[in-house]
Amino acid sequence: NANTAGCAAPPAAYFVPESKSKCEAGISQRIEVQVFGKIVVTKATNPGGAAASFSYTASGPSAAPNSFSLSDGQSQTVVTAALGATAQDYVISEQTLAGWTPGAQIVCKDIDGDIAPFVDVNNATGTITAHMSAAKSEAFCTFTNTQQASITINKATLGGDGTFNFTGSPNITPFSITTSGGAGQHAITGLNVGTYSISEAVP
Repeated sequence: NANTAGCAAPPAAYFVPESKSKCEAGISQRIEVQVFGKIVVTKATNPGGAAASFSYTASGPSAAPNSFSLSDGQSQTVVTAALGATAQDYVISEQTLAGWTPGAQIVCKDIDGDIAPFVDVNNATGTITAHMSAAKSEAFCTFTNTQQASITINKATLGGDGTFNFTGSPNITPFSITTSGGAGQHAITGLNVGTYSISEAVP
């Protein structure tokens, strides 16, 4: 005999008006999302447009890249490891460059453009320490360096050669120029931008 069983609607007594469905649809699996941080380093020079290249090192868990160089107007993004609730420390240091004032003027901001409270700045050493976490995962730091000045003193004589003494201020060590063939020269380097006075001692 053929099977005549079929499907039938359940009795109305099985339903209660406005009762909530017992059926659920969707995915209940938790999906973990990793947050990787970034620190954007931007180079600025005073005066602007200088061709000098400044070297940097970056350290911290999985920091990449861990070394790079920048000239005026250039930027480099340092990527961190996956971040969580506990802060991880990342240190970025600029190397001293001859002819430029030691250290740097550093400003670090957060993603909203405000000063980043989770980044410690040391202008004297040209170093930042960023305490990065999932809640504080982006920092934007500008390093500004000032080129040092120099003064060159040219001495000319008539009728013979000799040694001539000079003094200067502020913080210029006394020096002398000995001429040869009626000419001599002395250069003072490594000066911060400012006003200086040079005087020749009267023989």
